[in-house]
Amino acid sequence: MREFPCVYIIFDALDECSGRTELMDILKTMSAWQLENTHMLLTSRKERDIQNSLETFIYEQSHVCLQSERVDKDIQKYVQQRLSNDKDFSRWEKDPTVRQDIETTLVKGAQGMFRWAVCQLDTLAKCRTRAALRRALVTLPPTLDKTYDRILSAISEDDSRYAITILRWLTFAARPLSLGEVAEIVAINLDDEATFDRDEVLEDPLDVLNICSSMVTISTEESETQGPAKQIVVLAHYSVKEYLISDRIQKGSAAHYSMQLAVCHDAIARSCLGYLLQFRGVKMLSHDNAKEFRLADYSAMYWIEHVRMTNDDVYVNWLRIHTPDMPWEGSNFQRSLQSMPLPFYYAGLLGLKRVVKLLLNAGADVNAQGGFYGNALYAASVKGHEQIVKILLNKGANVNAQGDCSTALYAASVKGHEQIVKILLNAGAGIKRAAYFGKNSILELLVSKIDNTQLQDPYNRTLLWWAAAGGQSHTTKVLVSQYHHDLQITDKFGRSPLWIATKESHREVLEFLSEVCGLTSLEKVSLPDHGHDAVYDLCNVCTSPINCWKRGANCADETHTLTEIIKEGQNWVKITD
Repeated sequence: MREFPCVYIIFDALDECSGRTELMDILKTMSAWQLENTHMLLTSRKERDIQNSLETFIYEQSHVCLQSERVDKDIQKYVQQRLSNDKDFSRWEKDPTVRQDIETTLVKGAQGMFRWAVCQLDTLAKCRTRAALRRALVTLPPTLDKTYDRILSAISEDDSRYAITILRWLTFAARPLSLGEVAEIVAINLDDEATFDRDEVLEDPLDVLNICSSMVTISTEESETQGPAKQIVVLAHYSVKEYLISDRIQKGSAAHYSMQLAVCHDAIARSCLGYLLQFRGVKMLSHDNAKEFRLADYSAMYWIEHVRMTNDDVYVNWLRIHTPDMPWEGSNFQRSLQSMPLPFYYAGLLGLKRVVKLLLNAGADVNAQGGFYGNALYAASVKGHEQIVKILLNKGANVNAQGDCSTALYAASVKGHEQIVKILLNAGAGIKRAAYFGKNSILELLVSKIDNTQLQDPYNRTLLWWAAAGGQSHTTKVLVSQYHHDLQITDKFGRSPLWIATKESHREVLEFLSEVCGLTSLEKVSLPDHGHDAVYDLCNVCTSPINCWKRGANCADETHTLTEIIKEGQNWVKITD
């Protein structure tokens, strides 16, 4: 800045800036530079926090208070210019007394407020008769709030829905909206499920000015990429937003135009999603027709921002009243937001395919843990949401991730969701306990899909072993009689299907396997005694319990090796290190 002979910096409307504390710190720092070639002009409404901050680094003689008498002449010039140049006032050009009445009344009533005078001129411009004009002059609202009340209340019932939508978006949009975008937002219906109706788009985007009257205006925004400038729609003045989000509007006749932050962000988020959901086919949106869908970019980029701005209390209260994955628990009004699973988990649980896709595209972790079922893949598998399972797997979900009590394949097997079992197997799911509670159709699918030697878990437990462990007599008989599974195959602990059936007291399975194996009376006696407490020992390295029979067993930790074999009662026990 020192390289220039003179530098002029203007900060207009400090009261309209967010982050006032940071702004005041910046201004104070710039003032401390004391550069003789630098001149700053700051403007603001007289608000206490701004005034107190400026007084710490700006001398009193540098303050200029623009009271009403100082700006009355400027307002008068503006009124005169509008009366002379605005074609809506040309009907009175032959009657100077009418123009003089308008000028005198507005300058007196403005009391230094340019914005008030602008709004009254917009209203008076609509008067078509001398009587209507005089009535309007006599009944001018005395304050800006009452002016906005009157403007909004005068909007027709047909246009009111459009006006509310437009003002909502302009008040809380993440960036300025183009004319084309505003023309489309009025075509989104939120009465039921958010839907976009192309026939409801404004044919003439400039109608937004007629619908919202003095509350909005059109401005020009330069392109950041050297492209042509575009027309944007903005609120006509900072005071419009201030009025719409204030408590004051709720006390007037335009209370239904009140803009509540959480409610509005929720409505905009749902509108964005509803707009995006119109593209039900991949070919619906292409490079050739992308410009026809003017709100698509905004909806795709910013819907999640509006979701973040919605009130977390809505989400918390919903899950306190009803937990979708644990409905039997009833209401729990002590649950905190931190203890609740992410929305992505519930989208998978409830089968909300489109929401799952949108959340994944927005960066949701496909393997995020949480909720009663542990993760979205497990939850979708339990509930039988086939399409959700496919989406999650295509996005990289861990097919063998641990869920509530096992994996998604186990969950699908228990619930009998045959198609999901097939999808999971094709994705490389391990069988583990799929047969423990499996249904016959699932069992047949597993057996026919994969070679028997591959249907083993990391501990070499087979489908037959798990069927015996679960007491599934029919499954056991089918595996042995129809699919010829080997009864002599043991797990890595040396435990056979017959042994686990005996241990778990599954009499029907035990009798079948004993008959097939042709056990002698002596061999039956050597089976584990399920009628008494089992004998346990501990691995002397990790203290994991070892329950052994006959040849003993290894600790579940494969890194521990055998050092000696001792006998505890009737059981052989391997002591490992």
